[in-house]
Amino acid sequence: MEITPDWPLPLAGFAARSGLSEGVAQPLHLRVALLEMPPRRALVASADVLYWPPERITHLRGVLSARLGAPPEAILLAATHSHSGPQTSARFAPSIGRRDERFVALLEERLIEAATLAERDLEPVKVFRSTSDYGLAINRRRLVAGRVEHAPNPEGPTDRAVTAVEFRDRRQRPRAAFVHYTCHPVISQDNLISGEFPGVAMTELERETGAVCQYLQGFCGDVNPAVIEDGRFVRAHDDEVVRRGRELAAAAREAMSGRVEALEPTQVHGTTRTVQLPFEHVPSPEELRAASGREGAMGEWARALLAEPDRLRPFAELELQRLDLARGLSLLAANAEPVVEYGLYTRQISGGSVLPAGYSNGMLGYVPTARQIAEGGYESDESGLYLLLPSRFSPEIEGRVRQAIHSLAETVSSQEV
Repeated sequence: MEITPDWPLPLAGFAARSGLSEGVAQPLHLRVALLEMPPRRALVASADVLYWPPERITHLRGVLSARLGAPPEAILLAATHSHSGPQTSARFAPSIGRRDERFVALLEERLIEAATLAERDLEPVKVFRSTSDYGLAINRRRLVAGRVEHAPNPEGPTDRAVTAVEFRDRRQRPRAAFVHYTCHPVISQDNLISGEFPGVAMTELERETGAVCQYLQGFCGDVNPAVIEDGRFVRAHDDEVVRRGRELAAAAREAMSGRVEALEPTQVHGTTRTVQLPFEHVPSPEELRAASGREGAMGEWARALLAEPDRLRPFAELELQRLDLARGLSLLAANAEPVVEYGLYTRQISGGSVLPAGYSNGMLGYVPTARQIAEGGYESDESGLYLLLPSRFSPEIEGRVRQAIHSLAETVSSQEV
């Protein structure tokens, strides 16, 4: 279902971008899949936005649960994390985009409508999984003389796997598909509305297969597209977005036409776990007042925290959601932007049966590793100013996050049939 606004509005994701959108490069879409193994249901929605508004998640899950009979913990609202869509939340610094109330209303209205239509269109399917490889992703943290640079790091960790999950009807025609990959959609910084390379890829696949194709973003907090000149990341334009999206679609097609694994059905089942992530320091009102007169992100951060003292908590709450879709296939969603190291860990301890899905059910901020916190850099330090966090996290968060992932990813659902 298309969610492209037909009016100019601020776009989200780049502090260096200002003004209103100047047109549409690629349309934005919302895609919904309703899964049922009687008596249980689960809903997976994916939208071409930076993230779903965290302040609206409880309400939206409640509405969908009442309409569909799916428990809130089995409702997953994922974002492709396109940096060329509208801002959906008022919880973050205005410099990365001001929320457009009209767009948020449109997004929520289309979500309810799409879920209702999906319920009317249920039919029996079988589930298949396949994989391929795509080399767009590259680590974006490079340590030079003890200092972190935002630069391509071919030696850093990445996840190049393209995982395709197909839902085929009795005639073996695909009705729906999930495509999972791990890479920031930040090819273009133009002031043009776009679903970025994930949106292009899904539109290509839908045109070829006739299925509803959802993109599920992995834990890509420190992974960018390898659009590089002279050893540096560069911003490109829509032609490069289209080229890379078509390449991803080709990689997904390669997976679907290669070795395909049939998955046995299981009772769809969701469970959530909340992890407290302590901050390294909670600033005092005196510290904030001293910084409030500064220009740029620091002053904006201090003024916001002074205006909203409820943000000055000693910890943030990370919600991890495990959603079982078939035997040997689950999603592990996070309401945050975890770095790729956590996604690789999820795959490792689950034997590849659990797909990490970041940018789901709202947005907390970046979740770095202890090493990254010690090194500094955007993911651990600077990003918190834009996401209005009290400070960077304590290094102890890595142990807590890994323990929670381990518990959820190794748990075998007791609902299997």
